[in-house]
Amino acid sequence: MRKIAVLLALLLALQAAGCTSQGEAASGASSQAVSSAVSSEEESSSPEEESSQAASSEEASSEEAASSAAASSQAAPSAPPAPSAPASSAPAPSAPASSAPASSAAASGDSALEGSLEDLMAQMYNGISADEMPMVGNIELTEDNSEYCTGVPRSQYTEGLASDAMINAQAHSVCLLRAESAEAAETLAADVEAKANPGKWICVTAEKTIVDRIDNVVILIMTSADLADRIHANFQALAQ
Repeated sequence: MRKIAVLLALLLALQAAGCTSQGEAASGASSQAVSSAVSSEEESSSPEEESSQAASSEEASSEEAASSAAASSQAAPSAPPAPSAPASSAPAPSAPASSAPASSAAASGDSALEGSLEDLMAQMYNGISADEMPMVGNIELTEDNSEYCTGVPRSQYTEGLASDAMINAQAHSVCLLRAESAEAAETLAADVEAKANPGKWICVTAEKTIVDRIDNVVILIMTSADLADRIHANFQALAQ
């Protein structure tokens, strides 16, 4: 705006100089006026130029500082990434397999009543005191005494044991017979029930006769009614 005003002043001064017929004195005065105006303009514009130069210098300094910072950031080595924990390659522990063998059914023909006939006979008297029964003794069944004790020949079973009263005047006999299989024992039990003699003592007769079987073992009980039931209950308990 100041420059425009100065130019306008110059134009007015020239016009004034051309229109008037004043001499060199007037022209000199006009020239002096123009010079003064130009000088004042130069003086007035110098602060603006100085401020503009200062601003340009500040911008250059800012750009130089930014360039230096960028160069420093590029030159600085980046920190290495933090090491991550290695993944475990060990397999998860599994529950140990059980080493216990699986149970299996008994083979065909095996007796469900383990142990010897002597051991089984002893269990027939569980819970019965000596005062409640006659004195007894075990007798192995053979071809000579099998039919007398059981009513059937020895060839019908693989082994047999009799527990008879030691005194013939007392009717008491318990026989255990082991057959080859459960099927053979079923036939054997039917034959013993049909042929056993509860009056084999001649002078006395057993009050009660019971024939039963568990798997391939047959029992023949001939004695008093009370003892027969208690011995039979002990035999049935072996199957549980």
